[in-house]
Amino acid sequence: MKQNKKTFLLSYLVFISAVILFIVIFSILGNMERVGYLSNFNHILENKYYFTLKFNSKIFKNNKIYRVYPNTNKMPDNVTNIRWSGSYYGNLVLDDSSIQLKENDKIENVKYKLKIQKNVFLFLLFIILVFPAIYFYVIPNIYYHYKSYIFFFVLNSFLYLITSNLIMPLFSMMKLDFNIYDFLYTYIFVMTAYNLLSYYPFNLDNIKNIRITLTALFSVISIFSFFVIESISLTVLNMVILFSDMPNLYSSLITVLPIHLKIITIIVSIIYFSSLLVFAILFIFNIYKMFMDKSKISSAVMTAFIIFTVFYLFLKPKNIDIWSIDFVRNAKRNGIINTLNYRINYDRLNEIKPSSELVSDSIKLLKEYESKRDISKLYLQSTKNIFDNINKLDDSMRSILIEASSKNSNFIYNNENIDYRYIEHLKNNYYDVYTNFEILITNDLSKIEELKKSLKRDVYLIFLESFYDYSHFKKLFDKDPFPKEYRKWADSSIKIAPNVNNGSFYARLSGLTGSSPIYPKTQSEKIENTLPDLLTKNGYNTIALEEALNTYNLKTFYPSIGFKSQVFGLGTTNINTYLSTNIDNLGTPVFAAGFTILGHTDSHLSNDLNFAENNKNFLDNFEGNDKLHIIETIDNSAMTAINIIEIRDTILKHSPNAIIIFKHDHLYPYLKAIIERSSIDENIKTNFLNDYKPSPILIWDGTNGAYKAPENFTPENIPLLIAVNLNIDYTNSVISLLYKEEIDDTISTYNRFYYTTNNSIIDNSEVSNMTIFKYENSQRILSQDIFQGKKHYYNLIKELTNN
Repeated sequence: MKQNKKTFLLSYLVFISAVILFIVIFSILGNMERVGYLSNFNHILENKYYFTLKFNSKIFKNNKIYRVYPNTNKMPDNVTNIRWSGSYYGNLVLDDSSIQLKENDKIENVKYKLKIQKNVFLFLLFIILVFPAIYFYVIPNIYYHYKSYIFFFVLNSFLYLITSNLIMPLFSMMKLDFNIYDFLYTYIFVMTAYNLLSYYPFNLDNIKNIRITLTALFSVISIFSFFVIESISLTVLNMVILFSDMPNLYSSLITVLPIHLKIITIIVSIIYFSSLLVFAILFIFNIYKMFMDKSKISSAVMTAFIIFTVFYLFLKPKNIDIWSIDFVRNAKRNGIINTLNYRINYDRLNEIKPSSELVSDSIKLLKEYESKRDISKLYLQSTKNIFDNINKLDDSMRSILIEASSKNSNFIYNNENIDYRYIEHLKNNYYDVYTNFEILITNDLSKIEELKKSLKRDVYLIFLESFYDYSHFKKLFDKDPFPKEYRKWADSSIKIAPNVNNGSFYARLSGLTGSSPIYPKTQSEKIENTLPDLLTKNGYNTIALEEALNTYNLKTFYPSIGFKSQVFGLGTTNINTYLSTNIDNLGTPVFAAGFTILGHTDSHLSNDLNFAENNKNFLDNFEGNDKLHIIETIDNSAMTAINIIEIRDTILKHSPNAIIIFKHDHLYPYLKAIIERSSIDENIKTNFLNDYKPSPILIWDGTNGAYKAPENFTPENIPLLIAVNLNIDYTNSVISLLYKEEIDDTISTYNRFYYTTNNSIIDNSEVSNMTIFKYENSQRILSQDIFQGKKHYYNLIKELTNN
């Protein structure tokens, strides 16, 4: 025993000495000044560029051990100002605007030093603290079960690599690079399970190799949980999912899947969740038996280890910036397991309920912009024509009254607003003046009233599932499958965000309420001052038309934001069929919001487009399942384009002066990964992948035809565009306060910031000092208050109105 203690103490001392020596040597080496260069330039505006610091050394650079500290006292040649956003990237301003930096250009002789990362110190301290447990428990355990450790290392490696590199890409899912942390964590999970499967109820231990079999099954489930489910989620939803997402996402998924996939999904779900439950019971049973029959210390150590691991890997608090949320980027950099912790902290941030004071300050700022807003830029041509005619009539009446004032000393016209109340005032107080122009003015007032009534038009807002018209690749087609009539309309329209898979629900949320992506609580009370609510209050019949069945709690959501009625389950391309049959019964004026289903994964219609046969050269850029998926999604989008024209024509037959808007929700989920893997020309590929506005918003202005929305128009601005053109009072409304203003050549949409001069994304380190940040932050606070919080907005607006 004494010999064991001496051996342990000697080993512990040697280990601590090695750790100290490591820190000293690496600190000295890091403190030596080294030279790198700036490259990866991305033009922002004028002579301002983003950059990345590159390193000549393959070891002494920014990595898991070292953090880079550039020499900020010395400015590189031709640079007047440099701002480091992180340890090795930032933006700079050149002293000569004639210098044009290309992406791979270099600015040499940038000096830097290195310091050991804080996480390295924490890790080493952790290892020192747990060294006794490793010495007395882990090492002996590995020694006695080394064959099992080797077997499961090989099995876990095989499952991890084949899943990430072969199986998921084979089904056109996102391919994640090898991540050492994900690999090691899953191996630790598997071996922890192995050590927790020593005891079995009901004499199950009589089954041969039961421990090996169950641990192998746990390994499969572990890989499936982290690298199948989450890879699908990152590809389709651009985020990782948690168990808390299941009630909404699972029901939505089951609703839209074809019958054979519904059956498969339900069977796999039953097996998966049953397995998780069985393993949870077995683990608890083993800890209990370990405590009762073996060693209370071992039981306590294992329990503490599990609690610590769960907390450290998944629940550990982390400061994250809501403006730079990017689950895909984080997964690629830091792995799936780290991204789950990232998502949990994101949810914590969203659960913070804004205070009344914070909401009040936000409303005051947003109302300042509302009061200065020029809404005329949102006018359709028909609306502009109507207001031009109203202004002409108004000018005519004012001219008559000014002339009467000059001829009659008893009557003075002080530029008052001319309406029927003012005419009654003239009749009672200046009857002789009144009789001279009664007919002229009353006729003009009647005409103005008629013109205002003509603004009350039918409106149809149709969201298109996974629609994209492949305009970036049009030149590569031998025969374009999209109809010429569609192309003509699209070419005369602006393109609109987003090109990320932010979910079909977010398209509805932004297009109907003006809110950027946020997932509302299921509402038990009405959310007022949204677009449907304002239209309903102004006499519109508001109806939601869904080709799919109920998803995302829409049966609750639609009534909560003001819709009078809703229809679900119309079927693929059947919005047009429904309108053809029922449009006369919808009444007038009507506001119909529709959502198509063609374009959803595994939805497809037989057609005679012969895209694959007509575009063999284009398809040669794709392989395997990618080729099948690209054919399917282009087919679907081309059929949707045909359907767009059909729906428009059906509406115009009934309501020639209707406002009709078509807006995509997001790209086909697998599309970006498919394009990245293709052999398409790199310039075309990059142009598509970096374009945050890939698809047009199609607006039809009744008899005036296609309308081009203002530049830098965002999805959140659709509601106000509609309200403005219907001459509805939107003051203080949700859709007005959440309207995205262009401020100092910057704009925000879907919680991202962009320069409007060149459509480039603004680095998050710059944003916090910009006016656009304060504006967007106020809108986020208001959205959270209305859709997730205590709804202080309504009382505050009443107070502001009363005052």
